Formats: sequence, C-alpha cells, structure tokens
Amino acid sequence: MYKSMPRSFKSFLVVSIVSLVSIFMSLQCHSKLQEAEFCADDYLSCNINKSDASFLNLYYDSFERPEVIKSSFTDWRQWWSPQAKALYIFSQNNLIQFAGITPLVTEEALAIGRQYNIDWIIAEAYFYEAQELYSSQQLIQSESLLNDVLEMVERIGYNGLKGRVYNLLGNISFDQTNLKKALKYYQIAYQLFDRNKYAIQMCIILNNISTVYIHTEDWKNADIYSKRSLKVYQNHNFSNSLTEAILYTNASVIDTALGREESQQRNVELAFDRAMKTGSKQLQFKTMVNLADNLLNQGETEDALDIMIRCLSLAREESNPLFTAYCQESLAEVYLAKTQLELAILSAKEAVGIYTDHNNVPRIIYATDILSRIYEQKGRYDEALFEYKKMATLEKKLILQSREKEALSLKNQFDRKLDEQELLLLSAKNDIQKLQIQAQEFREWLYFLLFIIISFVSLISYRKYKKFKIKHSTLQQDHAKLEVESTHDPLTDLYNRRYLDTWFSYQEETTNNKPHLLAIIDVDYFKKINDQYGHEAGDEVLRALSTILKQQLRPEDLLMRWGGEEFVMIISTPEAHIKEVLERIRAQVEQTSFYWAGQRVPVTVSIGAIAEKSVSKLALSWQSAMESADQALYQAKSEGRNRFIVNDSYQ
Repeated sequence: MYKSMPRSFKSFLVVSIVSLVSIFMSLQCHSKLQEAEFCADDYLSCNINKSDASFLNLYYDSFERPEVIKSSFTDWRQWWSPQAKALYIFSQNNLIQFAGITPLVTEEALAIGRQYNIDWIIAEAYFYEAQELYSSQQLIQSESLLNDVLEMVERIGYNGLKGRVYNLLGNISFDQTNLKKALKYYQIAYQLFDRNKYAIQMCIILNNISTVYIHTEDWKNADIYSKRSLKVYQNHNFSNSLTEAILYTNASVIDTALGREESQQRNVELAFDRAMKTGSKQLQFKTMVNLADNLLNQGETEDALDIMIRCLSLAREESNPLFTAYCQESLAEVYLAKTQLELAILSAKEAVGIYTDHNNVPRIIYATDILSRIYEQKGRYDEALFEYKKMATLEKKLILQSREKEALSLKNQFDRKLDEQELLLLSAKNDIQKLQIQAQEFREWLYFLLFIIISFVSLISYRKYKKFKIKHSTLQQDHAKLEVESTHDPLTDLYNRRYLDTWFSYQEETTNNKPHLLAIIDVDYFKKINDQYGHEAGDEVLRALSTILKQQLRPEDLLMRWGGEEFVMIISTPEAHIKEVLERIRAQVEQTSFYWAGQRVPVTVSIGAIAEKSVSKLALSWQSAMESADQALYQAKSEGRNRFIVNDSYQ
C-alpha cells in the first residue's frame, strides 16, 4: 500500500510524522521544565508521598496558623512513614516556638533522616539546630551550621528552606551589627520567597528589612516595609502569635519615632499580649522591656517598675544571664526615673557585668551610657566621665571591628574566587592533555583555548583585586571621617569634650609649658531664650556665640562645646593678662547684636576661670581644674551674671 502512494503524498507524510514527533518532544521538554520550576518553588510537594499529604499541610499550618492547630495536634504513631514522622517533629518544633506548647515527641528528626538517607529531613533538622544555637546567642556556631545547610539545599534544590537559611543568616549578621550584610541576605531570601508559596515567610522577611531600617533610623523606609509586612499577614488571615508580636513590636518602635502616640501605645500592648502566648522567651522579655519603656515615657513609673520586677523574676527562673541583663538594664532606667539612684547603679552594673562576660559589646555600650547618666544625676561627675570615656572607647572599637570584619569578608570572597579559577584552570589543562592524546591535529587549537582561559582568569582576578583595593581605601576614609565626627559637635562644628585627651597629647609633643587659662563660659538665661524665641533661635545663638569665641583664639588655644549652653576655653596667656582676656570675651558677647526673626535677642555670658602654670600640670589635674572653674562660674551666676570670676583658691 505504501508503494502505491504518490511521491508527493509520501513526502508530506514523512514531514508530518517528523513534525508530530518534534512537537511531542517539545511538549515533553516543556512539561518537564515546568515541573522542575514548580518543584524548585515547592520542593516538599514534589518529594512527599500523597499518603503523607495531611502531614505536609500540618507542617505548612504550623507556620501560618499555629494558634488554630495546637489544640487539635495528633498524638505520635510509630507506624507512620519516616517523612510523616519528620514533618510531625518539625511542625511540633514550630508550635513550641510560635504557640508555646509543651514538646510531645523525644525522637529526633535527624536520626530519622540519617537512618533512611533522606536529604531534606537532614537539612531541616540541621536548620532547627542552627535556630536553637541562634536563640542561645551562639552566633558563630549557628552561622557555620547554616553554611552546611546551604550547601545541602542548593544540591537538592530545596528553595523554601534555602530562603529560611538566608533569613536566619541575615538575623545573625544583624546581631553582629553588620547591617549591610544583613540587608543583602534578607533581599536574597525575599527573592526566593517571592516565587514561593510561603507567604508567611514573605511577611517575616519584609519585617526584618524594616528592622534594619529602624536600626539605621531610616524611619520612612522602616514604616513602608512594616506596613507591607502587616498587609501580607492580614490579607492571608494567618494566626501566629510569635509573628504578630514581632510585627507589632516593630510598628510600636516606628510609631514612637514618628510621634504616633495613640498607635504606639496600642501596638505595644498588642505585642505584649501576643508575646506572652508564644514559646519565645527572648521575644517575651523584649516586649516586656518595650512595654516598661512605653509606661516610663508616659510617666507611669510604678507600673513600669512592676513590669520590670516581673521580667527579672522570670529571667532568674529561666537561669538565662542575658535575659537577666536585659531586665536589669531597663530596671536601671526605671530606678533612674524614680531617682532611686543607688538601686539604679546596682542594676546597671549587673547588666554591664553580664554583657561583659558574654562579650556583647553593643549592649555593654548601652548599659554603660545608662550608668554614666546615673552618676551624672547623682553628682559623681568623675565616675560619670569615666563611664562616658569607656563607652566612647567601646563605640570606636566596635566600629573598627565591623570594618575589619567587612574587609576580611571581602578578602575571603576574593580568595575563594581565586581558588575556583585555579580549579577551572586545572580542569582545562586536563582536558587539553586528553585531547592531545586523542588527536595531534587539535594541539594548536587547544593551546589557544588555554591562553584564552588563562587571560580570562587573570582579567577576573585583577578586576576583583582592584575592586578590593578600592573598597579597602573607602573603608579607611570612612574610618577617618568617623574619628572626626566623634570629636566634633554637629551644631557648632567645634570640638566636643571627647577631644580633650587628644589635645593634651598634642601639647605634650610640643612641650608647651606656658601658663594657661581654663574658662567655662555659660550663656545667661538660655532657657528663657529657648522658651521665648524657640529652640531654633537657641541653636542659632549657640552657633553665633561659637563664631565670636573662635575669633578670640589663637592657633594654639582650644575651644570646645562642653554640653548644652556651656563652652570650655583653654588659652595660653600670662597670669597678669587673664582678667583682660576674660573681660574682652565678656564685653564682645555683650556688645554683639543677636537677631532672630527680626527681633533682637539679648545675650550675655557668665565665665568661671582658673589659672594654671603649664599645660602638663593642667593635663594631670584637669578634672579638679574644671570643678574649680565651675565653682567660679556658679559664683558669677550668683552675683548677677554677665561677669567673670577667677577662682584664686585653685592650686
């Protein structure tokens, strides 16, 4: 029959068959590609047996609606499949964290994964272990384990877990104050979850990005991402107390910064209510601290004290030193507000001690600042200044460490790239040798290919090295800029009190042993200026006054804004000329016309001063010199202001 067909029809039939085969193969390939993309987005749905689908739904619900399912949680059954058991354990771990239930199962998922050689179970088990390490602030161990998990999930294509890994890596970087790296990890996680079915994870990532912007005080972006996170949560009708507590906590912090008092109070109370329903002790303590801080801001010190005493009691029940430190830190703030200064000192010191034991530098800085303010209010200025200097030193050290870690990370990335390129080069050489054995005629072409590869590797290595050098140079410049900013007052562009030690060290190098005058200059009735004309007028008066005072100096003299409306001057002058210099400064201020909004603002100053025989002596006893000058300033104020007094009793 085939032979009797016309030639044209035969040709048409062959072409049709070939076309149909091609179309069928294309459809098959397209179908497999779609399946591969779906499995990348929802790995578990492609790898869990249909008989275990109910356990997979339980697992997803444990993220999204733990409050709904915790009361109807199924009892453990030994005849379940390995994957069902693993999903049950992971679901239960989520309920422990999100809803605060008591564990029911003791068998570990990691043992199941190893026994049946199921990679995704092993990866999930390691991830939960990394979460526990993070919760106990073992950040380095947690990060190392997460890097192992990352390799596993990339190998098996489990994008859902990969996104959660990057989110937790972002949390670790945030706790290490590496905000740039944290934001990078959150953005990677966001891109992974953008295509994924886990909307609850999208909500968490958006909120974490908001947290980074809160830390940098970029309140506009913080508010945008916080609202986006809440919108995702509300649109999906989730029921997750832990997530709600975190969302409302962030929202309350942003409300405080943006002056939304009513919303801030509501969100703090909601965060506290939700946190108490979770199994996250860290979050519970954080929301208790936030609630106490909110009560303190409203002047409800007794209620704030009750909350923090409860916080401290729970922390000691948990036997967790860091939780105790968080509570003691806030308790010190409450005692300071109540002017119970001895109790405030004890709480602040205990917090500093615990943070020091755990090498938690950011919290040491914060608690030390509280201690400095307590000493200052108590009138123990030497101790306040000592704590303030210690805080400044720690801040500088923290900044340097952060820069060094970033530079080291860049170097490690560069080294890894070089290693990868070297492996590529070795692989290319092996290929060339095989081709040389198989066919001599390809020898020249293969040498040319090797040359191209070597050139490409060299070019990439050079560009990476060049980028590293530019980045390193930028870091050095940023560090120099931070050093300048730390010793300058932003309002007047004068030096601040942190510069004093540096100035004394410069004077030692120049062997300056001339007599010097130390004067404290205070603006008279500055509060009235602020009240009558506004704080902007007060700021303008301080800027204008700093200009006048600078005009009275020579290059070797020093002018600092000490704080508020006080300025400190150290002037090289013989003792016989002291009164002449002080009178010139006082008269110059009195004779200068200060204007604000078309109105003349009367400005005078009171000055307290002492004379010292040399800078080296002043450097050794500047604290007592400041106290004597401050006594003279007080006398000038008492005698009617707009005058100077030299404390002749200072020795």
